[in-house]
Amino acid sequence: MFFEPVIYIPNAFSPDGNGLNEKFLPSSGGLKTYKFTIYSRWGEKIFSTTNSELGWDGNYMGKPCPAGVYVFYCEYTDFRDKVYNTKGTLHLLR
Repeated sequence: MFFEPVIYIPNAFSPDGNGLNEKFLPSSGGLKTYKFTIYSRWGEKIFSTTNSELGWDGNYMGKPCPAGVYVFYCEYTDFRDKVYNTKGTLHLLR
């Protein structure tokens, strides 16, 4: 028996060093494959991973990104190889 994958993507995070919400990390379960990408408002890819346990720390090329709105795109499959796509915006708070 197969179940549909579950993914929860928050809409904000604050990598400010206080130990709370330091990484932007979707929560997921039941995924076979996973690719998560974050873009700047100008369409520049600033983060991408295929590891569902690896989140974005708010940096790009070793430097902190400015506070603001970023775009994410997530593509994942279930164990029947059905493809799912989720996209939206996230807020980086400093």
